[in-house]
Amino acid sequence: MINFLAATLFGAMISFMVLISPIVFNVLTADGAKKFLRKFFPRLFTFGLVISTLLIIFTFREFNQLDQTLSVIIFLGVLSLESVSKYFWRTELMVFLDKLALPEVGSS
Repeated sequence: MINFLAATLFGAMISFMVLISPIVFNVLTADGAKKFLRKFFPRLFTFGLVISTLLIIFTFREFNQLDQTLSVIIFLGVLSLESVSKYFWRTELMVFLDKLALPEVGSS
């Protein structure tokens, strides 16, 4: 179960960077990209928080003491980053994106 959850978390992060980000900025208009990202990012961070929490819970059930300690440190780090990112996204980054003038699709 731990391998599945860790792979799911890693896959979600990688697929966003490799698939979703380039497509959003190449296909949608600036206004459309802002609207999409405002809906998508909070859900992505919430998903990461849930998966990281589940990973911590399952780690305590399955590993020996050293593996538990190392895994919990790693997953707590991810959990902390997800929490900070979610807060930062909803406050500072939204203000920044509203002021940012993104180029329209097809303009170079």
